[in-house]
Amino acid sequence: MKLKKLVVAAACTAAAVIAAASLAACSGGSATLTGEYLSNNEYSYTNMLPTYEYYFVTFSGQTLETYSDGTYCLTTNEIMFSNVNFGQGVPTDQATGNDRGQKVTKYYGTFTQESDPDDETLLFVTINVPSRVVFASSGYPTLDTANWTEEMTQSAVDLAGQKQGGLGVAVNEEGVITAEMVLEGKTKGFKAEGIEIMVTLNDGKFTQVSW
Repeated sequence: MKLKKLVVAAACTAAAVIAAASLAACSGGSATLTGEYLSNNEYSYTNMLPTYEYYFVTFSGQTLETYSDGTYCLTTNEIMFSNVNFGQGVPTDQATGNDRGQKVTKYYGTFTQESDPDDETLLFVTINVPSRVVFASSGYPTLDTANWTEEMTQSAVDLAGQKQGGLGVAVNEEGVITAEMVLEGKTKGFKAEGIEIMVTLNDGKFTQVSW
């Protein structure tokens, strides 16, 4: 598949992948889904110039799910391509790109919400500091800070050395990574008072959040 078509496919399928995966993972127990909202799509573009003529592009999207027991699941999905070559001056049939997999991060915690008294199309959801993180990267076992295993410790160490698709958490002095380190690393900078997300109910969308 040519990269231009791949770019469109990635942007269109990312939301569906996030929604299906996060619903399966977050809807356990007796709580029922009360809201499911999709973010805007974003992309970042980097290169390795001048050392190498090598390019990366990453597409990302988020899903926010709320449940009747006052919990939420915020899912971030990132899809990467490397060695991309497309755009102005590149014929459609000569566009290139290598699939470098994807990584999915799920954040679990509690939330509060309130409607805008002056605009019934707006909903404000405040997500509190996550108490659990689940991380998956193509080619590696899934990490779950609430159900940590010895296998995950080794997988986390392996992921720590990856620049693309990596965990973003460094090993400690003993050369290991624990569940507590992953949770702390993935939630570093998260506001203690929570993060407010404005949802437009007429289209179920919100702007991607970060911390």
